[in-house]
Amino acid sequence: MKTKFDVVLLGIKQKIRQCENEISIIHSQIEQIKQEVFLCTQEISHIEIPNEGNAMAFRDIYIGKKALIFQLDEKNSLLSSLKFQLKNKQEEYKEKQLEYEKIKYLQKKELSNMLNQIKQKENQEFDEIATMLFAQQGGKK
Repeated sequence: MKTKFDVVLLGIKQKIRQCENEISIIHSQIEQIKQEVFLCTQEISHIEIPNEGNAMAFRDIYIGKKALIFQLDEKNSLLSSLKFQLKNKQEEYKEKQLEYEKIKYLQKKELSNMLNQIKQKENQEFDEIATMLFAQQGGKK
């Protein structure tokens, strides 16, 4: 027998799984961007400025290095954005987990109340049966 809580729990479980998937995707994106930042940093560190040469060669090296630094800044900005998204998604995940636990508690409490009502009804019926039997026997035990 499905209760109203089962439907709600199913929906929350789906949202929790979706959060987990999104967190996993963001983690992999962060790792990919970290790798790209590392490679970009390596590339910048390997640029050698010649001791002599014409102005065009110096300018080309400067422009190339500046482009790499710009690319590095963009990747670091993206990394910060992804970390922010991850933090928000983790908070959402915690909220969904808390909501799930709350619904589970309410479900358990409702089931307990239902069992108590059934037991009270049974006890009342047993008392009525005992009273009827006692009356049928003329009040004798």
